[in-house]
Amino acid sequence: MTGSQVLKEALTTVLTDRRSIWWHLGLMAIGTLFTAISWPGESLAQYLEQGRGPNTFSTVTQVTAVFLFTIGGAFTLDRISRKPGYSFARWIQYTPVGTLSYLNARIAFHLVHTILLVFLALPFLTLAAVGSLSSPFQALWAAAYLAFVSFCQRVMAEAGRRSDRATGSLGFLIYILAIILFMLLTFSTFPEWNPVKVLRNISVNGAEKPSLSSLLKTGALHLLLALSGYAVSAWRLNRAARVVKVS
Repeated sequence: MTGSQVLKEALTTVLTDRRSIWWHLGLMAIGTLFTAISWPGESLAQYLEQGRGPNTFSTVTQVTAVFLFTIGGAFTLDRISRKPGYSFARWIQYTPVGTLSYLNARIAFHLVHTILLVFLALPFLTLAAVGSLSSPFQALWAAAYLAFVSFCQRVMAEAGRRSDRATGSLGFLIYILAIILFMLLTFSTFPEWNPVKVLRNISVNGAEKPSLSSLLKTGALHLLLALSGYAVSAWRLNRAARVVKVS
């Protein structure tokens, strides 16, 4: 059996569960709220004289990053939906599916869902960019970078997902703490490895543009984390499948 049923079940859960829907609406609400809060009060002429726009785009981009990185882990670790769906052990026991097929379907779900979330965020990112006198193409750059980093983080977090039931709150707490520690440790010490620094350079009008080196370093690091998470997930699922078959 292919993993199409797994992909369908995961998407159906996050798109129909009431709590999940509220979180999707919350993404649009928080983007609109911070766009309104940070919208410039001064006249356009003042900013044109200064040669740079207000920090509306930067503020909205950073808030969107926090929201996407947080709920990405929450959706991955089944901490949002009231009905997180079938566990891997149940898929193996009642509707046998290959381990890699199951995992690849989960990765496909993360890709589709990440694109959906960034698509929901794109309107207020674009509006914030225009309000900051930045090019709308910078909003597309920020959205694409957010999508890539968030997707890699979700694949990495997949390695910590329980195979028999929803992941407990401790696993989600460790995920959040790991992201916070990484951001804090690299923000000043290794800025070229910090995605927040890259987002700031993309979203601040007049700031130093993100260098190719920083894009490659942060991209390669998150890609490595994603591949490591994939490998660990495959190993854990193979082990869980053997346990289920024995029992």
